[in-house]
Amino acid sequence: MKQRQPRSMLWRKSPRSTDRNCVEIAFDEDRVLVRDSKNPHGPFLEFTGTEWIAFVDGIRGDQFGDLPQQG
Repeated sequence: MKQRQPRSMLWRKSPRSTDRNCVEIAFDEDRVLVRDSKNPHGPFLEFTGTEWIAFVDGIRGDQFGDLPQQG
């Protein structure tokens, strides 16, 4: 996880999200940043465009459906 906040960016979250368990994403040139919406000044994850596309394709293909639920 990165700690340094990138320059001013447009962070977005899903309109389906609630006040809990939300992530926000931002696009910056060739990378995608992901952070916890409850901690906007905290650490964030950084992905290349290729990694992000693979992740989204995995979600759409239900490749993560068998992961244990956190609770």
